Amino acid sequence: MRRNSVRSLFLKWAAVSMVVVLLIAILVYSEYKLHIIEKDTDPSAEYFAKEIESKMVRIKAGKAYLDNDPAESKWDSHRTVHVDDFYISKLEVTQRQYFAVMKKNPSLFRGPFLPVENISYEEAVIFIRRLSTITGLDYRLPTEAEWKYSCLAGHRTRFKFDDEDPDPGIYAWYKDNSGEKTHRGGAKLPNLWGIYDMYGNVSELCLSSDIAEQDGIKMRDKVFLGSNWDQDSLNSLSTMKINCDPGIMGNKYGFRVVRDLTYEESAELNARKAAITREMRQIATGIEDHMILIPAGKFMMGSSKGDEDEVPVHRVKLDAFLIGKFEVTQREWEVVMGYNPSFHKGDKSLPVETVSWLEIQDFMEKLHFITGIKYRLPTEAEWEY
Repeated sequence: MRRNSVRSLFLKWAAVSMVVVLLIAILVYSEYKLHIIEKDTDPSAEYFAKEIESKMVRIKAGKAYLDNDPAESKWDSHRTVHVDDFYISKLEVTQRQYFAVMKKNPSLFRGPFLPVENISYEEAVIFIRRLSTITGLDYRLPTEAEWKYSCLAGHRTRFKFDDEDPDPGIYAWYKDNSGEKTHRGGAKLPNLWGIYDMYGNVSELCLSSDIAEQDGIKMRDKVFLGSNWDQDSLNSLSTMKINCDPGIMGNKYGFRVVRDLTYEESAELNARKAAITREMRQIATGIEDHMILIPAGKFMMGSSKGDEDEVPVHRVKLDAFLIGKFEVTQREWEVVMGYNPSFHKGDKSLPVETVSWLEIQDFMEKLHFITGIKYRLPTEAEWEY
């Protein structure tokens, strides 16, 4: 009898032990599985905060066009806003970055490298505040002017990819190619300033350039800018604007961050501005005053009898653009650049020559710094037109 009692007790102990071992095994496996999942997304908030900062692009001051209509040729009639230097993230905030900082992921389309979506304005602000605390840098949402200026890479056209008129599908995720879902950031080509997904994937939360007053307090409205994976109109790739009511959330809406210059960066910029002479401003202003508007249009380009790179004859469509009425003179070059490389010297009104492509890029960059207006060389099609 006693032996049976001991045996029964032993069996109960063994059963309990097996249950305990099984529970421990389940917990260990769960922790291991969680470790594997989190290893792929690396939940270190500091790590991902540094990742965001490492992929910021500096945007130099300039003029943003707020209501540009691609069919409109009178650019002077558009509302413009001056934007100071700032940094903008190359990519929309991803789900793994958002999870690392917020410890949650509200997105409807799931994937660590997909843009985070289905978030409210308040949640975006909390994320940005935490990001600023981690890095010691002041991040914020972009204004409408900053976003449009960055999207169009300082140009004045409806959308600007490169110097020709390419297939937007290689730059943007929209209804025709998205498969009705978001995609990994940076999978398409960037715009001219190296910024990805400005034209599609998700529409982005920004602060309106219009300042409203409520109860004596001035504030900016919230808007979503740009197209998204469900948008089917190419005409709105860079100009679509949706008012951000408190209840608007969903898998079409995400955001990216910007930040102002640090104290040290601002001091360096101010030193450069102080070096700009009155004569440099006069020269730069004179160049801008002698720009003439070329209306949008089409023409036949190429030759059926020319070299291989000129055939076949094909139709080219161009957006409206501005071009200098005159060639750049030696005086203009010398005042801006500080030297005159020309072979035929004497009359400073002669066109500058004997300059390299890199020197021309430097000249245009300095003009941009002085005037805040982005300049470039004309394309072959623009020049022939």
